[in-house]
Amino acid sequence: MVNNYDRAIELQKQGYSIYPLSPGTKIPLQGSNGWNDATNDLDQISNWWEEDSSRNVGLMLKDHHFIVIDLDRHDKGMDGVENCKKLWSKYDMFPPTYVEATPGNGIHFFFKLPDGVEISQETGAFKELFGVDEAGNGRSGIDVITYGIPIAPSIMTNGTKYISLDGKTLNDTAMAPGWLIDLLQGGKPIKVENYRPVSKTNTAMKLDLITSGAGEGGRNDHLTSLCGWLLWHGVDNETLVELIYTANAYNSPPLDDKEVNKIIKSMIKKDVRGKVHGS
Repeated sequence: MVNNYDRAIELQKQGYSIYPLSPGTKIPLQGSNGWNDATNDLDQISNWWEEDSSRNVGLMLKDHHFIVIDLDRHDKGMDGVENCKKLWSKYDMFPPTYVEATPGNGIHFFFKLPDGVEISQETGAFKELFGVDEAGNGRSGIDVITYGIPIAPSIMTNGTKYISLDGKTLNDTAMAPGWLIDLLQGGKPIKVENYRPVSKTNTAMKLDLITSGAGEGGRNDHLTSLCGWLLWHGVDNETLVELIYTANAYNSPPLDDKEVNKIIKSMIKKDVRGKVHGS
């Protein structure tokens, strides 16, 4: 059974303003005001999750002067991950910061804003760079979130989760880079066309490996290699299991749970014995 009580109390002790979401969803509780109800009050937070410990957790970004760069992968060719790499190639990589993988095959980069800087929430950001569709909606697959957002370990009804990556916490959230702030505030855009390749961060490499998938004949090797790579990079066992099951969902077709468990157990044993070398 899902129990997010301890996570809610942990965030309260760290000074964060949070609010409850309906179990298995990103939707605020019926009758609530969503992120407008966010608080750091211990009694209120305890009451919310004592009433139902399976409630998901939302973080109020504005209270902490945070923004989230939300990279989505949509069906209509709007790949936020790939478009973000194009931004990196034109400007610079994101600094190391707190990052979460999302249930929908996306990724959330968390950043702080300098005092006095305001950024507007936006769907389909960087329209000047990536264009718009027939309805005028941005085609970047990159959203800018400035109010409230579900955070790990919130889980959806289908079992997919928000998962923190690279062993970081919200306390590791970095300052947004200047070039990103300039673009989001309407700085002069540069068209992204023939961009130079950039070396990937561990986070980008990890996301690519998880979502690449494999077909029949290559699924076991794919998950085994991914297990080794994740263990080599210090992922704890609980997160490893979540990521491998997420990766298996992208196989065609997915392996059955028994086979996935066999791979995970074998690789953890090898890691304990010092035999995993990653790739």
